[in-house]
Amino acid sequence: MTVDQFHEGLRREGQYETPAAERPAVPVRAGWRATWRFSWREVGTIWAAMRLNRRGLFDTAGWARVVFDTWREAEKMGAVITVEGFDALRDVRGPVVYAANHMSMLETLLLPAALLAHSPLSIVLKRSLLSYPVFGAPLRRIQPITVTRRSARDDLRTVLETGRLRLEAGRSVLLFPQATRRSVFQAEQFNSMGDKLARAAGVPLVPVALKTDFQGIGRVLKDFGMVDPARPIRFALGPALSDTLAKGERHRRCVAFIEERLRAWGMPVAAKGETE
Repeated sequence: MTVDQFHEGLRREGQYETPAAERPAVPVRAGWRATWRFSWREVGTIWAAMRLNRRGLFDTAGWARVVFDTWREAEKMGAVITVEGFDALRDVRGPVVYAANHMSMLETLLLPAALLAHSPLSIVLKRSLLSYPVFGAPLRRIQPITVTRRSARDDLRTVLETGRLRLEAGRSVLLFPQATRRSVFQAEQFNSMGDKLARAAGVPLVPVALKTDFQGIGRVLKDFGMVDPARPIRFALGPALSDTLAKGERHRRCVAFIEERLRAWGMPVAAKGETE
């Protein structure tokens, strides 16, 4: 399956699940071997992006092709990947703001493979990532929105100003309002930046619930945690929420959707006021 075929099927069906015929009989066993194999694939994704960038080919199509290769590697190792709710975008003509929970590095690699089926995309990222050797140049090519995470006020201003420009240019925006990766979802940590940007630009807000504990958070290298291919990878898009809702109601519905999907998947959701 090519990324173009994947996108065509996703738009047509409104959902995706790893085809049964393409699943290995037995998933690769969790442990160092699986972790090394998949981490090497992630490094390969970065190098592939760098090579395309040097040739001037790391555009939206190039980005989708590279990250879909990583998607397919996870499936070859035994992960069953599902995408729900993509049909919510069928009646949306133009870019949107996606607000997703944040569990691991995995969603920054795999989620764009699906979202790029709707429109070009910009991701809100830490500014320091652009200075990384090898990785920085391709990141700049995909027009991210960069924040420092030192001043919440300055970061909000940057997201609103730059995000609005990206949306006006036809690029959807993906952000992770939790800022840091968390295995337990806490509504209090999920800020309303997505709603504020969507309201400022006059575009729909689309909540995204995700389960990516296929790869954990590393103890030494945070981005490269232990891999367990038996754990499914799940992405669920909620309804495209318009700005006709009362102030605060759209953000509340966004959070409620994510909590509902995570609970349905058996993932931990903290009660109000509860910490991890």
